[in-house]
Amino acid sequence: MSTYPEPAPNVPEDSPNGRLEDAPSTDPLAPENLPTPPGEWTGEPEEPGASSDTTNFIVTPATLEPQAADVENPPPLFVSYTRPPTVREERIPHAGHLALLALLGIFGSFGAEMLVLLAVKFHLWGISKLSQAATDYHYTLGNEAAQYFITFAGCLVVFPAVWQRPFFDGIHWNSDVALERIRRLVGAAIVCFFAAMINGILMPGPVNAPIDELFRAPGAAWVLFGFGVTLAPFFEEMAFRGFLLPSLCTAFDWVARQFPSGKPQMFDAAGRPEWGPGASVWAMVIIGIPFLALIPHPAVHLFERILFVLVWASAMALWWGRTLARNRSVDPPIDGHYHPRWSIPAMGAASVFTSVPFAMLHGAQTSWSLGPFLLLIFVSLVLCWIRLSTRSLAASTMVHAFYNFMLFSLMLFHTSGFKHLDRM
Repeated sequence: MSTYPEPAPNVPEDSPNGRLEDAPSTDPLAPENLPTPPGEWTGEPEEPGASSDTTNFIVTPATLEPQAADVENPPPLFVSYTRPPTVREERIPHAGHLALLALLGIFGSFGAEMLVLLAVKFHLWGISKLSQAATDYHYTLGNEAAQYFITFAGCLVVFPAVWQRPFFDGIHWNSDVALERIRRLVGAAIVCFFAAMINGILMPGPVNAPIDELFRAPGAAWVLFGFGVTLAPFFEEMAFRGFLLPSLCTAFDWVARQFPSGKPQMFDAAGRPEWGPGASVWAMVIIGIPFLALIPHPAVHLFERILFVLVWASAMALWWGRTLARNRSVDPPIDGHYHPRWSIPAMGAASVFTSVPFAMLHGAQTSWSLGPFLLLIFVSLVLCWIRLSTRSLAASTMVHAFYNFMLFSLMLFHTSGFKHLDRM
């Protein structure tokens, strides 16, 4: 029986404290005397963007202590080790998560319609026909609330499993930041409120808008008041500033990175990536293409608009997959709170692209009047700025709720508690 050779029991003169255990080993098989293989994985996560190719390395055995040798099956002196894939922080929510939210919204809409049909079948609130339900505020607001809650329930189940973190952490809710800056947030809501007053004087909306007709129903004003300061701000901010805005910011920087003049190694003082003018214009055009489907045209049907967006999304997905196959780093840096640092052009363009569909969501309520439409875009830009500057979705939600509260309070004052709706 043979053993590994024992190290010489001599103590060099330069050994600290003159002890054997402090002396450097002279054994050529000691771990400190073995050469470190090039590229050996140390167990530490690599920088984002590093190659995650699986590569075989020659590493040392786990122990080199003297032990009895097995003649028939001798232990290998060197073993093959496979490096695990590189750990990368995912930018969330991104465009794929936005598409998943849209899918959950479709299921939410389907579920809400089923609830409406069930309510009509049982003649709830005295409604026995779908045509009557379309003009009754119980059904219109109930349908919208049911769609919100069903979609939200799906989000609470699906996204934590996808993100591997709580839902509100993924959408960067950060309520502590909103509470710390509550005075500034109320001030921002007051600015939006005075902008609404000026807009109403210079560019007033129509006299008999659909939203006014809904207010005139008995009891509808109070229901709209509660809905407008609670559910509407929360779910609208979650969709537009929680998913759409960060998805567009990340997509903008990704497209700019692919442009030949893109310089991802350049960052400003805040750690945000900087792009050349050509890369920024290129990214703005590419990201703005699907918003062409929002342009109203009587000859273009809804199915054709959806097909146009799907074709664009498929092309972007193929481009993204081709880029990943080349192992190119396409992600902007992330701060210590898992929040991406987007470029200034990305945040500006994404805020505009987010504000247009936000204004169109409420456009039908004011008969697509220019004045209210421009006001909604302005308010949305303010909300986007608050969301991006505070990195808190709770902050923009709070401003949205305060703004709606002041508008409804003004209506409440002018109509003497919603008793004289003709004064609106």
